[in-house]
Amino acid sequence: MAWLSARSERFWFGLFAVALALLSALFFGVSYRIFLLSELKLIYPEFSLGIGGLLRHSAVIDTVMAAAVALPALFFFRRLSRRAEKITVAAIVLLFLFYGGLLAAALLFVTIFESPFQTSFFGQSLGTFKSAMMTSTLSELSLIPFRKAIPILVIAAVSAGGFIYAVLLRGYTLGRIFSGTALAAVLVFFLAGATAPAAPAGGGAAFEFHTVFSNPLSQLVLHVFRKRAPAPLEDKDQQNKISASPLARLNTDSKDFARIYPRVPFERGTGLNIVFYFMESTSAAYANLKYKEKDVMPNLRRLMERGFVGEHHYANFPLSINTFYTVLTSAYQYPDKNFIPCSQPHLKVESIYETLKAAGYRTAVFHGSGLDNFCRRDYLRYRKVDLQIGFEELDHTGYPPIDRTWQADDRVMLKPFVKFLNEKSGAPAFAVVMPISPHHPYLVPEERFNITKEELATDAGRKQQYWLQYINSLHFSDFVLGEFMAELERSHLAKNTVVFIFGDHGEAFYQHPGNYLHSLYVYEENVRVPFVIVNPTLFPKQVRYAGVSRMIDIAPTALDIAGIKPPAHYQGVSLLSSHAQQMALLHAQWADDIIGVVDGNMKYIYRVDDGAEELFNLAHDPQEKLNTAKANPAIAEKYRKIVLEGRQHARSFYSAVNKLKQ
Repeated sequence: MAWLSARSERFWFGLFAVALALLSALFFGVSYRIFLLSELKLIYPEFSLGIGGLLRHSAVIDTVMAAAVALPALFFFRRLSRRAEKITVAAIVLLFLFYGGLLAAALLFVTIFESPFQTSFFGQSLGTFKSAMMTSTLSELSLIPFRKAIPILVIAAVSAGGFIYAVLLRGYTLGRIFSGTALAAVLVFFLAGATAPAAPAGGGAAFEFHTVFSNPLSQLVLHVFRKRAPAPLEDKDQQNKISASPLARLNTDSKDFARIYPRVPFERGTGLNIVFYFMESTSAAYANLKYKEKDVMPNLRRLMERGFVGEHHYANFPLSINTFYTVLTSAYQYPDKNFIPCSQPHLKVESIYETLKAAGYRTAVFHGSGLDNFCRRDYLRYRKVDLQIGFEELDHTGYPPIDRTWQADDRVMLKPFVKFLNEKSGAPAFAVVMPISPHHPYLVPEERFNITKEELATDAGRKQQYWLQYINSLHFSDFVLGEFMAELERSHLAKNTVVFIFGDHGEAFYQHPGNYLHSLYVYEENVRVPFVIVNPTLFPKQVRYAGVSRMIDIAPTALDIAGIKPPAHYQGVSLLSSHAQQMALLHAQWADDIIGVVDGNMKYIYRVDDGAEELFNLAHDPQEKLNTAKANPAIAEKYRKIVLEGRQHARSFYSAVNKLKQ
């Protein structure tokens, strides 16, 4: 009877352990879904999926997950030795707290970036990106109700309470149960999917929201433990399709909008200084923005009234590091998330730095954030740059950092920039200037730039608050641009310096569902940016360029001014020499893999993962609200072929580059 009683006791405790595991798994899984859904509904009131529908859709996933938790819990309960229980229970508490932090981070990442964790960033040379993420998170938290902390508080309370109750009050039997339950729950949440798909793609929502319900935590674990090696740039399955001259320029001449732009007459090769001025997160539509009748960007507007203005200029990839690479090399990014400056900074694709250095130019880079951010320092190490000044090298005297870990007051770059141009070496200079404002989270250094403060003080919704903060930061960035150009005048450098001013990418504020910040899509707010070339000698009055221009055209245009033959691999054209009307190839791969093309008035977008297509006539529909792809299947098919050929060209290009002697 004693044996039977012991067996019965173990049975009931085992059954209790299984029940506790099932309930814990269901509680955490369902609570995560509810919090995530409530966050999405707060951002998108039109998101129609209700809690009941979400739970019905995820019922099978949750049941399987709970069962997967329960069985290991029972096994662990029966096998755990008494000696190991104290250490195990303490470790499980820490693991549960760690998981709670990651769970909250997943919610915050959804809030900030409208997509899951981007695990491709972890483990690379990203420097200040981590600090920027922390600042961005804290800024977003200021607009988020306190309930966002509930998951952490609940998990902490359950963990701490269970630990105290099981170990200190009731002994090791419940300790075994708690330990087994907690360990199994943590492992399964990581590997099986506390954030597994919880909503159908389309159908259950008023609009498609493709990737937000993926499993960032399991992806993070897999990434942490994977073998770290540079991702190959060769597509071995496509080797037989490589063209005879894969490094030659891809023909992007427009067929339906054919036009030849004439050579702009001026004297080439006069030894002008050349400056590339990257405007962070600035869409073309915001150049004429007004806030309560006040010009937000008056300096940019004035410069555009007396320079060479590209009316339809596009970022090929709406992410700073890819624009940086594309502008310097006139080469397309490899068609995946393998950011070349991070994965292969030594890659043998000659940049304009090397070309101008060989021609006798002095070279420099100035950045209002850390040059380690997105691996720029790694990349520039191989580009023969004479002077590299980022956040760490800047003297912040007089202009304290906006964020002390990663974001300078961009005015602090002005003094070293002018000093570099003024060096009396007799050699012309080439400089890249990259202010960091108005990067998210849209901070400003002084109250005078807070032009929306009265409206910000009201109880505006979160979307409106983001927009108002951005306006302030955009206004400050325009002020900095004005200071740079004014200092060139005061230092008598303006006539000897040609300045290329362009947005590195746009910035979205829900012009399309789910489109916040810049990296997710290739709509106009993401990829169409201001572009102007300023020099009082070359362009004493405004010259408007009506064609499509691209980031790959900037380096060829600069070398044309310098009178230098461009490298053979350049994919762009000089906008100042005779050339045909061009098409702009587009790519975004932050969440979904999206490619597209702008051809005159027509814009085509193709989502690689599921083949979804969009076709817009920008002349009649500049806001991209009317998708005509289904009504025009022949046109969609023509552009689909163009974007897929462009994608294959990029693969062939880098396959050939990889065969060059490094």
